[in-house]
Amino acid sequence: MSELNQQPPFSLNTIYIKEKHHKLTAQLNDQPILQIKMDFTKWRVYDRTLYYRNQLHVLTNNACILYLFTELIH
Repeated sequence: MSELNQQPPFSLNTIYIKEKHHKLTAQLNDQPILQIKMDFTKWRVYDRTLYYRNQLHVLTNNACILYLFTELIH
């Protein structure tokens, strides 16, 4: 696994990615919410601040694909 394939520490309302055989599964609170099957080079979850979090960047040979997950705050 690439060193860029990083995830934030565990907490609720945070997206986690599981990688297996060129398949990424995005999970929120242990529930799968997205599955991506493609040839990718690297991936990374960005989770720096409240306004810049739960972003999944997937790098392929031809593109950089960005998935944004919104968060509901009560």
